[in-house]
Amino acid sequence: MAEIEKYTEGALAKTKKANEMIDAINRLLQMRFETIESSEPPEVEFSDNNVVLRIPEAPDLVNYSDFAVTMCVNGSPVSKVILVKDAT
Repeated sequence: MAEIEKYTEGALAKTKKANEMIDAINRLLQMRFETIESSEPPEVEFSDNNVVLRIPEAPDLVNYSDFAVTMCVNGSPVSKVILVKDAT
């Protein structure tokens, strides 16, 4: 996504806050996502150029099984598949 340009003329250009907000939004527009070990806590890294959000990888789905169910939603049957942890 293209960066937002700073104000250079007019009343808004005279206030630093508007351009500070534009800088902050531009960093969010450049956000990156990275995965880390599933045992690590999530992290957020802020810099002058971007934001990096590091999220744990999903754990291996060992000892889980798919289970088909029919639920009642607003009076109508709806078929879904849920993930169920095995009893082992």
